[in-house]
Amino acid sequence: MRSLTSEEKLLKIIRKKDNPLYANSKPGGNSSEDDKTEQKRSEVDLLGLVNKLLIFASIGSLGFLGYKYYIFKAKGPLIPSLSEGVVLHSKGFDIDLFEDKEPFSYYEGIISQRNIFQASWEKETAGVVKQVEEVLDIRRKIRLVGVLLDSNPTAIIEDIDKHKTLFMSIGDTLDGAVLEEIQEGKAIFLQDNDRIEIIP
Repeated sequence: MRSLTSEEKLLKIIRKKDNPLYANSKPGGNSSEDDKTEQKRSEVDLLGLVNKLLIFASIGSLGFLGYKYYIFKAKGPLIPSLSEGVVLHSKGFDIDLFEDKEPFSYYEGIISQRNIFQASWEKETAGVVKQVEEVLDIRRKIRLVGVLLDSNPTAIIEDIDKHKTLFMSIGDTLDGAVLEEIQEGKAIFLQDNDRIEIIP
């Protein structure tokens, strides 16, 4: 066998140093490199252990869900349907909620007229707005021209829509509004329990 030259020996040592299997067995090796390789091995082992735990946990949870599904499927539905004659009880009184059953066509008409985008309090404000518009309409329809204050007070009112001048006494009506009071410089009408002051 031939003897190794010094370059070959040096090359063999470098190769052993680079190979992780020989690095631990080599006496007098660099301890920091040994620590790094040992740390990498422990990280790989730890990640492998975590992966195995996750796989077992997912298989176990799938098995548990399958078991629960099988049990609930065998028992039937949790909530019995109302068509099976369920009796409802509330605080000791028997209540038959479906005593006055109507066909679907009855409810369909009600539902089709309902505006689901309008709240219940908006319906009330619509009525208030309508009343305000009626009051404003009366104020727009008539104009107070003058007032005569004598033994029989009279208000001179011009109807803008009809282009007429009216001489009204207390108690006279105009478009559903009753002349309630005549004062200096104003006439007070009463319409739907609302007092409306007309000023010249």
